[in-house]
Amino acid sequence: MTLPELEDQITVMMAGQAAEESIYVGVISTGAGDDLHRASELIRQMVMRFGMSERLGHLTYGAPQNAQYLRFPFVSAERNYSDKTSEAIDAEVRRISDELYLRAKTILIRRRAELERIAVELIQKETLDRRQIDLLLASFLRVPA
Repeated sequence: MTLPELEDQITVMMAGQAAEESIYVGVISTGAGDDLHRASELIRQMVMRFGMSERLGHLTYGAPQNAQYLRFPFVSAERNYSDKTSEAIDAEVRRISDELYLRAKTILIRRRAELERIAVELIQKETLDRRQIDLLLASFLRVPA
């Protein structure tokens, strides 16, 4: 995947909590926990494994340990970098996270009416498929005559 594709995916993952914070003015629930965990892990992989950080360069950090019988999350990586680099990794992960969370909030603020329409429908039906969402949003895409 390309960097823009990963950033889009992470922005979507962060949108649940951003929507809660926007709608309920600062109140956050545990509902977005799994999405935030996946987003955090993906950002860390971007920085440490994929060389997608201008600040840390086109390098990888942490050598995978061989664990024949153990699978994720038990497989860890051998730390092959300094404490200073560890702090830089943490700062870069936080910077990317903050940037993409702000991106999600900005989109949701700009498209507040659509968000509210989908929220009402979700409260009634609990889940929506792509076709249902497209139908809900169609009225917002129509250009007045």
